[in-house]
Amino acid sequence: MDQRNADPLVSIVIPVYNTPKKYFKECISSVASQTYQALEILIIDDGSEKEFADYCDELIKAYPERQVIVFHRVNAGVSASRNFGIDKANGEYLIFVDSDDMVGKYYVESLVALITKYHTNIAKCGFMRFTDESQLKDKDAKPSGKMYYQENEEIFKGYYSSYLWDKIFRRTIFDTFRFSEDLTMCEDVLMISKLLNQYPACPAVAEALYFYRINPHSLTETPNTTKCGQAIQVYDTVKKIPFIQNNSEMLADRTIHGCRWQLRYLMALLNEKPEHWREDFSKMRRKYLDDILPVRRYTDTKFMKISIPVIRISETAAIAYLSALRFAKRLRNR
Repeated sequence: MDQRNADPLVSIVIPVYNTPKKYFKECISSVASQTYQALEILIIDDGSEKEFADYCDELIKAYPERQVIVFHRVNAGVSASRNFGIDKANGEYLIFVDSDDMVGKYYVESLVALITKYHTNIAKCGFMRFTDESQLKDKDAKPSGKMYYQENEEIFKGYYSSYLWDKIFRRTIFDTFRFSEDLTMCEDVLMISKLLNQYPACPAVAEALYFYRINPHSLTETPNTTKCGQAIQVYDTVKKIPFIQNNSEMLADRTIHGCRWQLRYLMALLNEKPEHWREDFSKMRRKYLDDILPVRRYTDTKFMKISIPVIRISETAAIAYLSALRFAKRLRNR
């Protein structure tokens, strides 16, 4: 029997927009090298420059054994690209991969084994952040196969994450869910929170099978007031979702994540200094203190622990402190 026909088809959706060619090539190579054979790989080019769009078309010729399709679209953002990929996908299962990341060769095989074993709508694996390929010497090691079943509150205590790329999804759940196309930041946080609220079970493979590249040019590494404002709105929305709201530890965790974006917003204000920035700074500082103080015992980084008392002193102290941090970051990035 042809194993390709015996296994359920998995659609991998990869939105791309002018990604550095080296990163993109490594990403596609890792996806095409999967041990799992019943794959379709959908590359959604979100209005890249012609040179890169042509590179996408040329790159896929290196993988004739794989079903790889490139769709070229007018730029509409990553959420619109994912929605487009969902509509084009033929697979029973869906996976989303970022175009500058890499996956281990057992990534899809392990996720399919997990979601089919437990008959859930969502399943996940471990992941690792990296800055240099030398950190990935064990990327393709075969995982132990140990699996963990989690549901309801167990998800909070185990391997919870609000990312898309460490998960596999049953395609049918997207018949009623779509990404918010007006969002360019934290759209994954909002989607995962909604999905787990509806389907509160997520088995996991603990080993890292997804490898997230720390890319200084990515949206999340270069925030401005617009991006930070979107992220803050997302976390304010997420905190009201019953799945989060009804669990005190997860609510505290999401609140702290939202506060991190509030700090980034304050720093972006100091960098951009738009009209009435002092008024905006005062409002966000008050919101930050209102949100963080009730959950400050849950803070898990030295930066957050130090920031709270300093920002609490006064607006002047907050401006001086965050300005110094911004200056120090510029020096490190030179």
